[in-house]
Amino acid sequence: MDYSLRLQPADIESIDTLTRSVRWADEMGFGSVWSSEAGHDPFISMPLVAAASPRLRIGTGIAVAYARSPFAVAQIAWDIQRYAAGRFRLGLATQVKAHIERRYGAAWPGGSAALREYVACCRAVWRSFQTGEKPAFRGERYQYTLMNPEFDPGPLPPAWADIPVWLAAVGPRAARLAGEIGDGLHIHAFHTESFLREVVVPAFLGGQGAAGKTPVLNSACPVFSGIVHDDSQARKLRDVMRGYIAFYASTPAYKPVLDHIGCGEIHAPLRALSRSGGWDRMGELVGDDILDRFCVFDAPYRLGQRLAAKYDGLLTEIAVYKEGGQFAGGEDWAQLLEGLKSPQR
Repeated sequence: MDYSLRLQPADIESIDTLTRSVRWADEMGFGSVWSSEAGHDPFISMPLVAAASPRLRIGTGIAVAYARSPFAVAQIAWDIQRYAAGRFRLGLATQVKAHIERRYGAAWPGGSAALREYVACCRAVWRSFQTGEKPAFRGERYQYTLMNPEFDPGPLPPAWADIPVWLAAVGPRAARLAGEIGDGLHIHAFHTESFLREVVVPAFLGGQGAAGKTPVLNSACPVFSGIVHDDSQARKLRDVMRGYIAFYASTPAYKPVLDHIGCGEIHAPLRALSRSGGWDRMGELVGDDILDRFCVFDAPYRLGQRLAAKYDGLLTEIAVYKEGGQFAGGEDWAQLLEGLKSPQR
């Protein structure tokens, strides 16, 4: 299980801070860097990350597909793959209809069927870039039937041309699609171990089998967890994560995760509070029993051990969620990585 640097706002305040963060992750022995679409564009940092480290795998975790045309995404992914010498993974997700229409101002093309077509169109663009194949992709929602020499970026070295596509999933339907058409799975932080073992990962592997692939799990997630050294730090992080869990639990798309552990009854009151603006009271509805199904907090080495045991067979790349590293010093990260190599049994 590799540890990933998940770029945070502080990492991308400037080119200097981004370069320092990436070089630090490289020196620490992290395996990858993921950028997200939360306040910042997920693509713009990628060439800078590639330049700062010649070793780390890089990727978008995730980029919102439906906010951009397939050609636009295929083109920028092609450029980044060139700069990264084949280390780029294109991570995509659909977002929800309201955000696509009201935040991005784009048309909602549909759910999983549209994403299947979207990825197929991206790959058609890449084939034409690589081989000169005449554009001839015609789908129900997307088409790619025109290319002039002026707009053709030309081929990549053959080993780089098959850009891995990682798809995000919360539930089994999206996970199965990721297995069928994708190369990896972005798992949402709002999950429980049992939901992953019994629902999400089997769906992903089942999708691979249905597509005639050899089942291989490539999966990444920033998990609700954190490095703490005393009870005071633990209480602070528990309250932070409680707020995140309350927010996601108020959203209908995530209710199946709650139902799976038998606490779906908190969804309705949380949703009512979110609609009335009662954000500061939502965490009160997430009891410690629920919180502990989602979160792990501990000293660095022991945290690494516990995460390795909890996510054995579920994740190949892991990171603590956002503020989960706020109390960590430099040596703590080395201990966390050591712990990940020695799962607690």
